[in-house]
Amino acid sequence: MKKPILVVSLAVLLCFTFACQNKAEKAELEKFRTQAKVEEQNEAAVIRLFEEIDKQNFDVFDEQFAEDAVFHFPPYPDVSHEADEQGLKESYADMPDYTHTIEDIIAKGDKVVVRLTNRGTDKSSGKKIEWPVIWMGKIVNGKVVETWIMIDYLGQAQQLGMELKPKEVKK
Repeated sequence: MKKPILVVSLAVLLCFTFACQNKAEKAELEKFRTQAKVEEQNEAAVIRLFEEIDKQNFDVFDEQFAEDAVFHFPPYPDVSHEADEQGLKESYADMPDYTHTIEDIIAKGDKVVVRLTNRGTDKSSGKKIEWPVIWMGKIVNGKVVETWIMIDYLGQAQQLGMELKPKEVKK
């Protein structure tokens, strides 16, 4: 009589042990799925952002940026999304065919990093130019709250015919 009770007890204990492990594994898997879904949504939002900017649909700024979003944009001081939007509008005034081509995009956690090639024709000189940009955004609850933007201004200026000259030394 003791043997069947022992076997049943052991079977119940094993089932309980495996069930608990399975719940922990399922919870961890669900956590990874949720994170992957958020990263996928963030990546799609950034792709849409650049697509809408290229259509000159600047309403996308209000849709996709938090009201207090900050743009770190050397060599300029940190600016608001309104100031960045105004800067882009001025860029389109100078280069009506201005576009952003996403070369690479990586979403990890709450950050999305994009390597872009920007292209446009300078209205005053008629020169077609292109320059690389690295854009990184921090996204919280579906809104960009902070960005870091690095632009090759020197390459852009050189394509427009500008030269870099050293300062003259006073004698």
